[in-house]
Amino acid sequence: MAGELTRAGVIKIDDDFAGYSLESFLVPQHYSEDLEHVLIPHGLLCDRVERMALDILSSYPPGEPVICVCILKSAVGFFTALTGALQRVNLLCHPGGRSSSEMYSLTSWDENGIDQAHHNATRPLFFEFIRVQSYMDDHSSGSVEIQGIMNMKASIQGKNTLIVEDMIDTGATMQKVLEQFEAFDPKSLKVATLLRKRCPHGTGYMPDCKQG
Repeated sequence: MAGELTRAGVIKIDDDFAGYSLESFLVPQHYSEDLEHVLIPHGLLCDRVERMALDILSSYPPGEPVICVCILKSAVGFFTALTGALQRVNLLCHPGGRSSSEMYSLTSWDENGIDQAHHNATRPLFFEFIRVQSYMDDHSSGSVEIQGIMNMKASIQGKNTLIVEDMIDTGATMQKVLEQFEAFDPKSLKVATLLRKRCPHGTGYMPDCKQG
């Protein structure tokens, strides 16, 4: 059953957190002189992205397509990891894709080994890409230019649309991006981000799903 995305699992990194010692990790030699600590371990990132993918797919009705929109270029790494996790979770929703289903123990399996809550519940995934140029400084009108969006109207109109960003700062740019997407009348419009900064002068915008 579809539902609202929850932020309960968000991982908060305190401002005074110094990070983990480099001695606890295998750090490539070419990075060793540039790093002092590891703030977020790779394993934590991977596990959190997998859970985000499960939460995201569960928020959409079974069988409905989801248009995943990557904001180039900064979000490419997170977009690749998240969409890969979405595809893996989607496979587990198919009755033939139960090979590693034990990692998702949120639903019940019947005597035939089929998860009745997710049987035939896959969501078709489609990918789109945009570039966002923000003019949010003291000498501008606060406008945002989105390259590639005009070719997407037919793709997102009446469809579930998920915008994927790597980091949200004040939230001002994302709010303007959402305004332009809403003009195309998507069925739903959500945002997933890897990181959200705590900014004293932020707009207070909160993405639908975020890691930390």
